[in-house]
Amino acid sequence: MAPKSKVSSSAARGNEPAYGAQNLIDNQAETYWTTNDDQVSGEVEIEFPEEQTINYVLLQEYITLGQRVKSFNIKARINDQWQTIGKGTTIGYKRIVPVESVVTKKLKITIQDSKACPVISNLEIY
Repeated sequence: MAPKSKVSSSAARGNEPAYGAQNLIDNQAETYWTTNDDQVSGEVEIEFPEEQTINYVLLQEYITLGQRVKSFNIKARINDQWQTIGKGTTIGYKRIVPVESVVTKKLKITIQDSKACPVISNLEIY
């Protein structure tokens, strides 16, 4: 993913940068994005510096804390509207999601439901 990509989230544990969405693209295995304990859903939005062709999205949970995600979807911003390009159930250690090939500057990952607060450690776009 381009180093100048902007990553934001709907929430982060205690509004602390240590648990923020930027951890998804920092190439550090021990960092992660998470929400407060009582929040089992959330969104992460990525804005690329220029349009990208997307065919696959790789997601990883911080598996040390267990597998949590029960459902998620992936949306791309196309013609000023969010369009679903992929979805899935569990993520676990690693989930590579083939998506409808699109060209976009923005991508949104929505964790719809989790067993506990989602703890996502890595996001890669191909």
